[in-house]
Amino acid sequence: MRKDGSYSKGKIRALAVPLVPVLLSTMLVACDDEYTPAEPFNAPPLTDAERDTSGSSNVEYLDRGLVVMPGEEEGNVLSWRWSGLDEQRIIFAVYKNDEFFRTVRPGEPTFLEDPNGMPGDTYQIEALVDDEQKDVSAVVAAPETPYLSIPLNKPANGFVDGEEYSYSANDASAADLTGDGQYELIVKWNPDNAKDNAQSGKTGDVLIDAYTMEGDFLWRINLGPNIRAGAHYTQFIAYDFNQDGRAEVAMKTADGTVDGRGTVIGDAEAVYRNDGGYILDGPEYLTMFDGISGEAISTVDYIPPRGEDINAIWGDDYGNRVDRFLAGVAYLDGQTPSLVMSRGYYTRAVVATFNFDGSTLTQNWVYDSAEDESGPSLAGQGAHSLSVADVDSDGKDEIIFGAATLDDNGTPLYSTGLGHGDAVHVTDIIPDNPGLEIFMVHESSSAYITEDGNFGVEVHDAATGEILISQPSNGEGDDVGRGVTGDIDPNYPGLESWGSRGGLMASDGSVISENKPAMNFMVWWDGDLNREMLDGTEITKWNPESMLVEEPLLNAGTFANGLAVSNNGTKATPALSADLLGDWREEVVLANEASTRLMVYSSNIPTDVRLPTLMHDRQYRTAIAWQNVGYNQPPHPSFYMGSDMKLYDHIVKELPQFKTQAVPAEPVSAAVVQGNNDNVLVKVIPGDAELDSFEVFRSESDARDSATSVGVAEGGETSFVDDSASPDVTYYYWVEATDLDGNAIAGIDGPYQTRLTSTQIPRVEAASSNNYVDLTWVTDLELSDIYIYRAQTDDVENVPEKPSMAYAEVNPDAKTWTDGDTEEGGKYYYWVELTTVEGNIIDAAPAFGENLVVEASNLSATYADGVMTVCWDLENVAPGATYNELYRNDQNQASGRSRIYPISDPAVIYEGCFEDAGPEGGFIEGQGYWYMFKQVASAEIVGPFGFGLESNVTNLSAELDPALGTINLTWKLWNFGQNIVNVDLYRNTSASLTGMTLVREDVRALDGRLRDTGGENGFTQNETYWYSFEVTLQDGTVINTDPEGEVLFELPEPETNILTRLEDGGIRIDWNLENFQGEISQIEILRNTEASAEGATVVVSEGLELRGVYAEYEGLVELQSYWYFMRVTMANGDVIVGEPSTELVYEENPSTTSLTINENEDGYCEMSNGLIESNWAGFEGDGFSNTDNAEGEYITYKVNIRDAGTYRLLVRYANGAGDNRFARVDINSQIGVAQIDMESTSAWDTWMESSVDLELESGETDITLYAGSGGGLGNVDYLYINALTTENAPQAIACTP
Repeated sequence: MRKDGSYSKGKIRALAVPLVPVLLSTMLVACDDEYTPAEPFNAPPLTDAERDTSGSSNVEYLDRGLVVMPGEEEGNVLSWRWSGLDEQRIIFAVYKNDEFFRTVRPGEPTFLEDPNGMPGDTYQIEALVDDEQKDVSAVVAAPETPYLSIPLNKPANGFVDGEEYSYSANDASAADLTGDGQYELIVKWNPDNAKDNAQSGKTGDVLIDAYTMEGDFLWRINLGPNIRAGAHYTQFIAYDFNQDGRAEVAMKTADGTVDGRGTVIGDAEAVYRNDGGYILDGPEYLTMFDGISGEAISTVDYIPPRGEDINAIWGDDYGNRVDRFLAGVAYLDGQTPSLVMSRGYYTRAVVATFNFDGSTLTQNWVYDSAEDESGPSLAGQGAHSLSVADVDSDGKDEIIFGAATLDDNGTPLYSTGLGHGDAVHVTDIIPDNPGLEIFMVHESSSAYITEDGNFGVEVHDAATGEILISQPSNGEGDDVGRGVTGDIDPNYPGLESWGSRGGLMASDGSVISENKPAMNFMVWWDGDLNREMLDGTEITKWNPESMLVEEPLLNAGTFANGLAVSNNGTKATPALSADLLGDWREEVVLANEASTRLMVYSSNIPTDVRLPTLMHDRQYRTAIAWQNVGYNQPPHPSFYMGSDMKLYDHIVKELPQFKTQAVPAEPVSAAVVQGNNDNVLVKVIPGDAELDSFEVFRSESDARDSATSVGVAEGGETSFVDDSASPDVTYYYWVEATDLDGNAIAGIDGPYQTRLTSTQIPRVEAASSNNYVDLTWVTDLELSDIYIYRAQTDDVENVPEKPSMAYAEVNPDAKTWTDGDTEEGGKYYYWVELTTVEGNIIDAAPAFGENLVVEASNLSATYADGVMTVCWDLENVAPGATYNELYRNDQNQASGRSRIYPISDPAVIYEGCFEDAGPEGGFIEGQGYWYMFKQVASAEIVGPFGFGLESNVTNLSAELDPALGTINLTWKLWNFGQNIVNVDLYRNTSASLTGMTLVREDVRALDGRLRDTGGENGFTQNETYWYSFEVTLQDGTVINTDPEGEVLFELPEPETNILTRLEDGGIRIDWNLENFQGEISQIEILRNTEASAEGATVVVSEGLELRGVYAEYEGLVELQSYWYFMRVTMANGDVIVGEPSTELVYEENPSTTSLTINENEDGYCEMSNGLIESNWAGFEGDGFSNTDNAEGEYITYKVNIRDAGTYRLLVRYANGAGDNRFARVDINSQIGVAQIDMESTSAWDTWMESSVDLELESGETDITLYAGSGGGLGNVDYLYINALTTENAPQAIACTP
């Protein structure tokens, strides 16, 4: 293995010594098994390839993309772009701190090491052709971190139906939005209640942001309530569609979408989602947005519409298959990039294409499998993403729609007929086969098993669909859920391909190994032309000798590397991976755990390969545009790229990148004015003018003469930050800019409307139900009073005036309130008015709620003389019924009921009585009986009725809600002997009827519920509360029920949840502060050499959040034991010191004897039934495994035990149930080798560890955790395996759930 981590192809060819200007270290474009380079080699003259001037290969202009990073071990490294628009003879002069540093000549890589470089050193690249300056890069300073950090404007939490949700940064794309030759990043924000199409539930709004690489926030698009959140709903395509040098952004929109300038598309008030959260009604649009401003330029109807009978059209009736969307960009005429949008792939498939001329979207062609009967069909053949490539070498792009391919004119080229699959990849996989190939894995064995064989994993010719090589799945019913292709093994020509079934397959179809690496994503990272695996936050390399993956080349999830996280659950994909900066290798873009920044990682591993940017290969560039679509897949170029490529200059120059011309850019002058959380950014784009300075003016109205100056940016600065803006105020800005000659720059004056994205106004959500409206709100303000205002209305389209008098007063610590005094069908607007301790009054926006009308039977029964007289009065039931059935049961359930009265008389179907003589032998004293209808009216079960039953029953339930600080009550007053005319609810701090406090007057007798907030002063911590009712009967009798409920108001004690571990030569500290009531003024980390905070050293005392990670590297003593503490100072002066972390013995370079396997990593194989979830805090990695609650459920892991010996298997788990959800441990075919207990941890977000020591033999080992109880396993965070008697850690073997 070489210094750069690469492997030579020793079994096939020898490597020649690198020569300048010719590189022979690796080979390019063609693959020649017989070739051995001769020495000496006389290079042909450095001449340029003939460029295509027809316009069919125009590419975007890109600057040098200079990036500087800390070196692997010392100094700095720098990397820059060799453009497809460059000459072959171009020379680069490198400057350090404004002084000449080095010359990089033709044939040398565009990567340099500066072993003496320091953080803060500056570098610049000058490009020279024939001693004439071509361009000069920006000056870039060396950072201290190994990544480029881009701050994100994280959205505030929201509510849907009273349930709070938060946001995390999800998929991203890259495009030059401003036309300056630098990529901007477009980021999708996913709410944490996002759903797969198969899952019901309402979701929060999807947001799309744009940021410059410098961290400027350009705009935010809110797709609104009528676009559901989830991987298959929003596919956004950023590309320069009208070829003016600036990219636009296209995506599906709907009524309520708000563009980047605050303009609403369609009906701003419309909400079409149904009770299941699906959106199956309302108009659907396709919108093209301006890249600079996020403004909607052109909106057209989405093609195709969903249609009326979605079950008949798409294959199900609840919204799964109808809303499977894909998107891309394709050069269908060979010159013009067209937008590609599609709908459906399990059954019907429709692909629509559009062109954009800078102002208008126009339809190109539409393919519809339901209408096309001319030949091969796309129906049922699509994948969870698509690809675009020129498969027939006619200069025009085709659309690879899974197992079928559409020609550039919209007619099917072919279909393999092998059906839907999760992954599809297009590139030159088999160099000996002309053109491109397609690697695909398939889902349904009924489709991919044909009379010709089992083609669950296959490579077919991209032009014809002919199956070239394949591997069978394990058998019928197997879903081959994952698969990738890339050259990872230098001992075999071409690309290797592998899926979740079968082994690692060479390009000739032979199986290299049953072992195989991760298959989520690929990236060119180290210095050779083999591709590496990107799985979650780790980049790993295949070792062709051991046929296993090595230790990670990069683990972006550590503190030193930014605490990155991957996206999309088990798919574990990056936000984006593409050749964004530097040399030909790919960057990896990941968000940090808190979603407060994006981190762009570039390789700092030396390389001797010189290649032009992959972004100037059309197929690769369009793949970056569609990478965010569905199940994100890595990009592939249009040419063969692997370790057996030839890198002779005369071959390199024939790469497609060098056939290109630049898009004829049209400089534009504009300004971007965008509110952040605490300031407003004003950014000027001067077009072709040289900016000298600009002045910014602001007003709270759109009248120019009312604006006043807020500042000036001088010296050519293009950005100005207004720090004086206040939350919740709409501002208008104007910009006056001048060039170096003092002339005004036209086109940027304004006005520009914006406001801060932060707010002091609480977010109020109203949840409507039968009889009740629940209000919930979130605010960080310290309050003295909260008042609720209510106005009833019949005109829900127009908000009435806020009443002058408050309807209710709530204690200032409350976060919720229930209106139980609503009329049936009543519609209301609510205002929440907050008064801060400083006396400021803040009004929330009005929220609408209603008392939903539901069916009711109003069943009642009285017993006398052996007969139960059952009466009913059906309410809110559709008229016209001609038959009904009355049932009785002796249990409160439908199962086992008996039909006692078929009602065919229309006169009594809706209102009537029936005398029930009871079951055989009559009614039993003390036995309760329940009644219900089956055919008409609601399915409610009413009872118990009878004689000798307990009287004055309240059915009270009282539970503490620690999250909201409320006691939640439900009740159903029953068997009081008479009709109840009034009920008052009381609370007490003792089980007594004296000293009671009135909670609410005139509450409901049936269907009663209340979230008690504790009244004016709130509840007292550690106080016990009882509840009772004062019930007034029809004859005036008053009954006071016995106190019951007995709820201890005990909010959880503050917890710091501190964890420590060795990482990167230091000690990593993780914490998560919970249950701290009140405002926190300071958070500190303490360290001591004993388990006491007394005399502890302060490690850090500033900048810490409630949840976070820190790492300490300095002042640690080898083999010293350390304990860490969190010290929290409250605003009122209270100081709380948390429990110490567990003892940790420090070692700078600990020997690696252990392996930790999380859900999305190599070694995690299968969960029988269940979900990988992330809804309980405190887990590590991307989530935890939650098996179904049944005995026999299991989780399987696969590892390579390198040395026989004793190993500790440790499971980190949570178990909020009361039982021991233990695991039986099976090793390979040995059943019940050991047991790992998983006793109750008291809560699902409390994690503990449990372990067992085992003797294991060397070799490939399957470890199965088998649920031994009916509750299934506890929630399993990870499996940790530690070698106790050997020096070598186990190795994870990739497999897929």
